[in-house]
Amino acid sequence: FLSGDVQTAFGFASPTIRTIFGTPENFGRMVANGYPMIWKPRAVDFLDLRDADGRRFQRVRVQDGAGEAFLFDYEMVVVDGEWRINGVYPVQMPAPSV
Repeated sequence: FLSGDVQTAFGFASPTIRTIFGTPENFGRMVANGYPMIWKPRAVDFLDLRDADGRRFQRVRVQDGAGEAFLFDYEMVVVDGEWRINGVYPVQMPAPSV
């Protein structure tokens, strides 16, 4: 999304996500409006990859333009031998340790 290439970003989506949004433009609008920190991140860190209930999740920390951090679980699925994103779920940030 940083480069504004919504077509390529849409290509990383699973067939289920592509069917839901139909076009790269619709998908881009959803991300821009619903996940502005992902649309225009300052920084992105890939954390742990884990299995839960037969599903695979990639934990991602995103820092928005103002420096606020957010956590997301990206559900990953294999489609034709390639990893695709099948959903993005917000995760509550852990409380700061004292």
